[in-house]
Amino acid sequence: MIEVIFSDIDGCLVPEGYDPLGVIQIEDASEGYFKYYRTYSGPQLVLCTGRAWENTSGILRRAGYVPNQRRAWPDRPVLCENGIVVVVDPVNGKCTSLVDELEEMDHLGSLIEPIRNVGAMLESYMEEMRQELERGFGRKVAPISLARKEFMVTVRRPFFEGAAQPVGQTLFFQTVTQAVQGSLGPLLADRSIHLVQSSSAVDITLPIGKGDGVKYLLEKYDTSPARAAYIGDSVPDIEGMKQVGLACCPANAVPSVKTYVASLGERGYVSPLKFADAEIDILNYIQSQ
Repeated sequence: MIEVIFSDIDGCLVPEGYDPLGVIQIEDASEGYFKYYRTYSGPQLVLCTGRAWENTSGILRRAGYVPNQRRAWPDRPVLCENGIVVVVDPVNGKCTSLVDELEEMDHLGSLIEPIRNVGAMLESYMEEMRQELERGFGRKVAPISLARKEFMVTVRRPFFEGAAQPVGQTLFFQTVTQAVQGSLGPLLADRSIHLVQSSSAVDITLPIGKGDGVKYLLEKYDTSPARAAYIGDSVPDIEGMKQVGLACCPANAVPSVKTYVASLGERGYVSPLKFADAEIDILNYIQSQ
């Protein structure tokens, strides 16, 4: 029986196009989804996201901190920044990090400053990157947004100006890589710092992923991986899926995620629905097993 479900936010928990900056947004179109989360009474739901905690807390507040879930653990933890940040008490915002919690990750503390420095550099480079993308695509590109988090920097994939279509992923990733190469070249070459590509952004981050965060929480609360599930839609979610007994994804997941989940047979479930509709479908599927 599944006791704990880890879930990504963007592409899974929230409807398509919801809350791009992650603070809080209330409108009629999404209220039905959040009403479901407020009345959800299934296994404990643990968010596992690339967002910073400040961009996650508003979503949890709107969901009422999922008050009726069957809690397997004494705490209600949340994993942010791709598993690096552990929020043990989301109501009061009490946070720690895997860098502080795990002795084997102590050495990563020296890499935090270079990531913060490259974030400061990129703030002044956004317009130049946008122009490079315009030259590459031959189309106008909307401004690029940057999020400087505690342990990572996120460059969000922009849209073509006046359109709902994001710019091509490959050229965007190449442009970000080129922009940070001068500052982080040796650290990227030896994999001390990672560039993690998702469907909506590129993260400049420590070599810690969602799998590390999931593994840490399962061990902390003495929970068998067989009793845990993971819902995700992007490549960084695969490492989290590898730590649990059941992996699930929405129909909007990137091809590699859908292929991985489908390859698991009975240990995987690909929802025919997308975004929050798929999240609800998957939560109901898990409860029916």
